[in-house]
Amino acid sequence: MLALSFLVKERIQQKASCPLLSARDIRLLIIAMLLNDPDAVDRRIAQMDIRHEQRRKDIERYYRENDTDSANDTG
Repeated sequence: MLALSFLVKERIQQKASCPLLSARDIRLLIIAMLLNDPDAVDRRIAQMDIRHEQRRKDIERYYRENDTDSANDTG
């Protein structure tokens, strides 16, 4: 329960800067921080940014495709 509470708080706090933040992202960042390697943290953040950009594009494409499907269904 405590871990879930932490994840929810982090997602809420980071919503503006990182709206697609997942539990996996948080877990990977915590591991990198525990290794006490600043380069590992930077690499994880860069990977996360790439993954989030790709996910955002997929979400936009999904809604674009569904928008055109609904326009074709009306008539």
